[in-house]
Amino acid sequence: MHRYRRIVVVSIIAAGVIAVAAFVVAGRTGAPRYQFGYAKPEAVSATVSAIGTLSPTVQAVIPPPIDGTVSSITAHVGQTVVAGETLATISPSANTSHVQIADAAALAQAQAALAQAEQPNQVTTSKNATSSSQALKTDVSALQRTIAKLCPTTKSPISSTCGSLDSELSRLSSQLSGKVSNANSSGREASTASSATIAADQAIVVADQSALTSAQQARPSSLVTPIAGTVAILPLTAGQVVRAQSTSYAITVIQSNKPEVIVPIAISTGHQLHNGDQASIVPFGSAHPTSGLVKSIGTVLTTNKATGVTTIPVVLSINHLARSVFDGTQALVTIDIAHSAHVLAVPTSAINYSAGRAIVLVDGPNGVTKHAVKLGIVGARYTSITGGLLAGDRVVLANLDRPLPTPIKPIGGSRKLFGKG
Repeated sequence: MHRYRRIVVVSIIAAGVIAVAAFVVAGRTGAPRYQFGYAKPEAVSATVSAIGTLSPTVQAVIPPPIDGTVSSITAHVGQTVVAGETLATISPSANTSHVQIADAAALAQAQAALAQAEQPNQVTTSKNATSSSQALKTDVSALQRTIAKLCPTTKSPISSTCGSLDSELSRLSSQLSGKVSNANSSGREASTASSATIAADQAIVVADQSALTSAQQARPSSLVTPIAGTVAILPLTAGQVVRAQSTSYAITVIQSNKPEVIVPIAISTGHQLHNGDQASIVPFGSAHPTSGLVKSIGTVLTTNKATGVTTIPVVLSINHLARSVFDGTQALVTIDIAHSAHVLAVPTSAINYSAGRAIVLVDGPNGVTKHAVKLGIVGARYTSITGGLLAGDRVVLANLDRPLPTPIKPIGGSRKLFGKG
């Protein structure tokens, strides 16, 4: 019994001595504890993620074609429509009849003036001759004003009449510059002035007749969509008074089956993007991602004042959406900026940086040593190595004795969901 007790005591003492010795040795050497990984072939992908906004690739904005009142609406927001479908009907304004009356009155007045001008002159005395030059000047000015009003462009609807007016104006101006003072010449001046007045009155009659005809031909007009899609904006109500071609009353139809995504990407990673890069897109509210491609990379810089991050706009086309979405819907966009299927790689956490160089700690026969390496694709999980390591090298992922970094308080007291813009 005593012998057994002595053995137990000796064993306890020996274990204590060994533990103390191990503690002392460890304290002297300060050997850290490491977590290791290995350099080996891996599939490496680098991505960049951000929040984008869906925008339709095709949309039609359809304003009212005439002034009037909304008489009927045959569509509603969210409705699927086909090209050529009528969405609403506009009846001519209630004041159209007033326009017709005004145009008719103007026409009658112009016709009366024309008839008076066409009456032959009964008196051509010397007294008339002395004032004919002044009358001629007055008619020249009147004719110039008529031409400016009725013939503003070469595409005037009364272009033939405009040509006659121009010829008449040239003849009058020539006659006035001659300053003919005899009675016969004065008579001719009066006759020429009279012909100019007739020509001007004829032009006004033609213009007023055209305006009256247009007013009389006013008919209800329909708002028709030129494209198939979904009604996104419909700001009309029955009985509403609208103005022709006003976008405030326009119906908007979008083709939402193939929208684009516009996403801001930080310029620090934007230079790695290329047209045709593949992407995964998940619209908010959807559980299913869809694929897309980078369509264009913008150059306009925008800086977020809160974060200080500068971004460029990147547009992506979407291959297919499982459901319709509206313009302005947000989506999580993840773009593949680089990919290699079978390359030498290490876990990204093994990469350290010192003096602008990439460093990997390698555990070898002589302990842990630093190796400068050349990096290829830097992914979230793995980073490809193009020089400085061999397959099978055991690399340090973390020093378990090193304290964890102090968390950085997010801006505004909230966490960012996605990094890099």
